[in-house]
Amino acid sequence: MSELQVAIKGPLAWSGADFEDGEAYTLQLHDEDIEEINAALQSFKALSLDGDEVDQDNFSLPKLKARLAQCAEAIHDQRGFFVLRGLGGSKYSVEDSITIYLGIASYVADKRGLQDRKGNVLFRHMAEKGGYTYLSSVSTAFNELLSEAPWAAKALLAPDWPVQISGRGAKHYLAPALAIHDGRLMASMDPNRFGPHPSSGPTDVPPLTATQLSALERISKAAYRSELRLHLKTGDLLFFNNWALLHRRDSYTDSDETSRHMVRLWLRNSKLGWSVPNSMLPPWYAAYGDNVVRNRLYPLIPMPDYKVPKYSAGSAAFVIEDSDASEDEDILP
Repeated sequence: MSELQVAIKGPLAWSGADFEDGEAYTLQLHDEDIEEINAALQSFKALSLDGDEVDQDNFSLPKLKARLAQCAEAIHDQRGFFVLRGLGGSKYSVEDSITIYLGIASYVADKRGLQDRKGNVLFRHMAEKGGYTYLSSVSTAFNELLSEAPWAAKALLAPDWPVQISGRGAKHYLAPALAIHDGRLMASMDPNRFGPHPSSGPTDVPPLTATQLSALERISKAAYRSELRLHLKTGDLLFFNNWALLHRRDSYTDSDETSRHMVRLWLRNSKLGWSVPNSMLPPWYAAYGDNVVRNRLYPLIPMPDYKVPKYSAGSAAFVIEDSDASEDEDILP
């Protein structure tokens, strides 16, 4: 029986309706956990190290460590995500908040990926209105396609999607949007990188075919039907497996008076991280490879606006090779 005919089963094939409340996927911090985190923050600051140097060795969380390790396993081998709750946010400065974020994240994954060629490791957004986050299982969406539109599933697995990896030179390579690798279904499906980008002008990057455009539309609709809306609170940290889940966010606007800052970080767990198929390596290597930018930046000024995207997923590590060409190329999906 071919892979296209076999529905994907397991804990990663879930629907939003499977979660009656957030308790199943939330790691709730208690007073003793907050005390431990605050102590780790003060110890790290006393070392006078650069923020990029924070890790498990200098941000010690001896009691919380085991629970974070369980959450890391859940990301890779169970439901694919978790929410850490209880930090709050108003009592910490921006710098301290980011240090705490990086320190906790180091227990979930040990490598941080670059988000552009200038060396940005995290992006910050503000949200006054809207901005809900939605997750959807790529396995569940794929299973629906197998049943209702097998031609779309086949199209998404075909290694003929033009993926743009350069803004100035409009470079591209051909790859699948979905791949079955080591027994896992993996997504590298960023609509903003498929085909020629509107801002590129004349280009040799081929446009998507009618079949490819229809396949993207079908899997997006399937993702909507099974999505989970997350009601994130101030100070919440959301971790999710970008290979296994599709994600989107509502559009949002902000003002100077009222805002919530959204921080995005790309992570890789060297021990638990999934093997990456060769067809999806170029964008992944741009973020995590040995030859990436060494001067890592952690910008503290957030972006004021965020446009609603289509569903995107996968490595999401589409680092534009010549991102210093224009301001547009600095903004990643």
